[in-house]
Amino acid sequence: MGEFKPNLFPNEETLELKEGAQIMFIRNDKDENKRFYNGRLATITELREDEVKVLPQDEVKELTIVRETWENKKYFIDEENNVAEDVIGSYEQFPFKLAWAVTIHKSQGLTFDKVIIDAGKSFTSGQVYVALSRCRTLEGIILKTKIPAQAIINDDRIRHFQQQTDAGNQIESIVSAEQYKYVGNKLLQKLNTQELLTEAEEWEAAIHESTVVDKTETLPVVQQVIEELKALETVYGKFAAFLNHRLQQFTQTQEEWQPIVEKSKGAVGFFFKIVNEKVFVPVKECYADTKGAKGLKAYNEVVKRFIDITGSYLSILKDARLLDTALMEDESLVVESRFKKADTCG
Repeated sequence: MGEFKPNLFPNEETLELKEGAQIMFIRNDKDENKRFYNGRLATITELREDEVKVLPQDEVKELTIVRETWENKKYFIDEENNVAEDVIGSYEQFPFKLAWAVTIHKSQGLTFDKVIIDAGKSFTSGQVYVALSRCRTLEGIILKTKIPAQAIINDDRIRHFQQQTDAGNQIESIVSAEQYKYVGNKLLQKLNTQELLTEAEEWEAAIHESTVVDKTETLPVVQQVIEELKALETVYGKFAAFLNHRLQQFTQTQEEWQPIVEKSKGAVGFFFKIVNEKVFVPVKECYADTKGAKGLKAYNEVVKRFIDITGSYLSILKDARLLDTALMEDESLVVESRFKKADTCG
């Protein structure tokens, strides 16, 4: 339907199937039970107009498979300068194809438990690698033909890149540097309260719009919550500068790791304490006063969403780690001053 060129079809337009035929799934199951995955083999046990029953390899329970839809999307920049998408066409078919054999090229991205590989006449770089790497284990691989040395072909572009950049000898240092940068960014993402501030402002707007809610009771609360979250933004900026600076130093010297861990523990404990006591608890108390009240359904949905997002934020902080180190301590033992003492890059 719509704009979907035949050469882009992910499957045959017409599938010729029969009971007993071996099939291979060509996409991962979108269902939360993940019944099948891209490359999984199965045998057809029953054919119907709108569904097919199959028995996956090494399983005893049949699966009922229905047609699925692939979408052809066009991406563009919207008025707010964000990347947006528009579905311009769709394609519907069962998510599998006949699978007595598949070319090495078409096997890219697939995963198998058992394979018989005929790669003796490979003719381009990477072909042997793709074939061998499709299988989960060495035990599952059977070579139909011997793979001669001339079938294993180097890519000259990679060889030239290696010679010019010496990238191979720099991989260890690159991985090390990016590892610490990554864990730092992950921690900062967990601490970021911008979403909470946005939800608090939505709550404030809902109070102003409501003709039923008691503004004299709720406005002071939401305004205090917003003030606390804005103060956390300032603290967040200082901690982010500290963390990025110290992690960069550590990647160069491999020294002074423990102070980074201790400061991170302090930050997580501090943010948890403030968000829990100054945001989560007050919002829940306000919600308890209005929950189920007549004429406040839309308003309560805004407050409930804020509660859910704040609760999720706190849960994420409880599980925060820096590499293998858990950062969340008993919140009753968090000493606020420990975090505030060293809030600069020095």
